Amino acid sequence: MATVIIDLTSAETIDESLARLDPRSRDSIMSAARRRLSAENDAAILAIIRATLATRYTDPGEPAPVGVVFPTGEWDEGFFLTEEGFVLLTDGTIDEVHFDGLDPLFGREFGIRGRHYTLAVDLRTGELDGNDDNDCTDDSIRARFHDLSAPTTPTTNDTESESTR
Repeated sequence: MATVIIDLTSAETIDESLARLDPRSRDSIMSAARRRLSAENDAAILAIIRATLATRYTDPGEPAPVGVVFPTGEWDEGFFLTEEGFVLLTDGTIDEVHFDGLDPLFGREFGIRGRHYTLAVDLRTGELDGNDDNDCTDDSIRARFHDLSAPTTPTTNDTESESTR
């Protein structure tokens, strides 16, 4: 395999350098670049989520966040993930929380999705898991995080009923 130096001086020199590569090498570089960008984007999403939750759940004696499920919302261009997430707590209750700053990251990473697409973020592992055939009922949210048992108190800590999600 030959060594090729990619000149990063400008977009034009990068393009010229990539043109000298065989298709397989070029595809390998593109795949590696996409994985790197995706990993950085996922890390930024997780950082915003953790920072938001750190300001909201501060009492060590209270239930802690386990994970967050983000549904899609409909806009003129299609369905996109929203900044409103449903936070599952260790006692099985679910809070609706707004996460400022996720829109551009969600758009870059996930783009247009379907009506039933949800993104689950497991705060225990840092894993982001998209699903094309899900909803945001309390039971399905708990199921995404290994079936935490249902609480004995009401399941949502906001004014929206589960049937309107």
